[in-house]
Amino acid sequence: MEFDLFENSILMLGLFLTLGYLLSLLLKKAKIPHIITFLLSGFLIANTLLRDHDTAILLGEWYHISENLALGLIGFKIGTELKFSMLKKNPKFIIVVLFAEVTMTFAVITGIIYLIWGDLLMAIILGGLGTATAPAATVEVLRKLKAKGPLTQRIQWILAFDDFVAVTIVEMILVYVTVTIGGTFNALTFFQDLFSELGVSIILGFAIGNALDMIVERMHDDIEMMELTIGVVVAAIGVAILLHTSVIVTTMMIGAVATNKSGHNYERVQDLLTYIMSPVIMIFFVLVGSKISLSDFNPFPWLALVYLLTRTLGKLGGSFIGTKVACKTPAIQKNLGFGLLAQGGVALGLVAIAADILAEAGHIELAQLILSTLIISTIGSEALGAVGTTFAVKRAGEDNKLDEIERETHVGGEDSTELFSHESRLRSRSCVLFRIIPG
Repeated sequence: MEFDLFENSILMLGLFLTLGYLLSLLLKKAKIPHIITFLLSGFLIANTLLRDHDTAILLGEWYHISENLALGLIGFKIGTELKFSMLKKNPKFIIVVLFAEVTMTFAVITGIIYLIWGDLLMAIILGGLGTATAPAATVEVLRKLKAKGPLTQRIQWILAFDDFVAVTIVEMILVYVTVTIGGTFNALTFFQDLFSELGVSIILGFAIGNALDMIVERMHDDIEMMELTIGVVVAAIGVAILLHTSVIVTTMMIGAVATNKSGHNYERVQDLLTYIMSPVIMIFFVLVGSKISLSDFNPFPWLALVYLLTRTLGKLGGSFIGTKVACKTPAIQKNLGFGLLAQGGVALGLVAIAADILAEAGHIELAQLILSTLIISTIGSEALGAVGTTFAVKRAGEDNKLDEIERETHVGGEDSTELFSHESRLRSRSCVLFRIIPG
């Protein structure tokens, strides 16, 4: 009877959702990020209640469904942060710093891991994954610090575009892996597959995004707009799977089109969309956590530690070099990199794709090693991100600046009050995003 109980997939889904939420409530007072509590929930369930069962069989169907839905929704949220008006304000700073920190992070991780372990394939994949950050987690720290100033603004600029670059790099690496994993590299095959993976998804996302925007801008009911948007995004995920193209890039383009068009209706349904996405994102992270077993910690996961340290070194070094070239302000040069250390949901979504590709090619042990490395290191990077961002903002003297704005509203008249009210709404939205889509 017990085994029949565990074979009930709907019951298992409800169990994972409930325990994941309860654990997040329990650890809330300890200020532990939600993504960590979700991962821990899956780990605990898999290694206690399900320790005598094959979780791949019990949860495999739900994992693949939630993986595609979560990747699509995460991609859509990344796209909505890509406000090109921001890029126009200071293109040199954003482009130079992004190039420097992404390039150095990839090079440091790949180089050191290859030197130690001698596995180029593993080193390249981890190098690409290391470029991704957790923007929502960092924004939440900035909100709590009531931070405002040149450093805070530039951290948000880089975070807005960093994951877009990371997704593109990782997709290119995975195409390379797919082409070379069974034999020698073929340039023609590589570029054909690259177009199929990225080119088709960009065209598809652009077309669907424009069509969606044309309809949404003619609607007036927020609920109806939200329902249509979710329906179109999920349908786009299905079409991307059918065409064997990138799910995350397709929905990322839909989000980018929606947020950069001249209309404003989409802004009204942002929070509603976030709440709807909540359980899907949550169950994905819980199921990802269930893929880790106690054996992954014996022997000690040195690869996760080295990955975490090399990623930190790459982010700090690359950001420092980039800001040296693009900015003359010492406070920004010394501190910006500390605001880019957190890593979470985007990287976990990308590593899930990488693990699937490796497993399908027969590299099951490597797939599990890379997956466990990212999950274990996520705990450390989330902690480092919070500490690093706090350190940077306080050293730059930009903490509690929103309090000063609030005090100025008492003497600044209606314009100042309106400005502060707008800032408060933005920070409130960031808090919602952090709780539901952690990085």
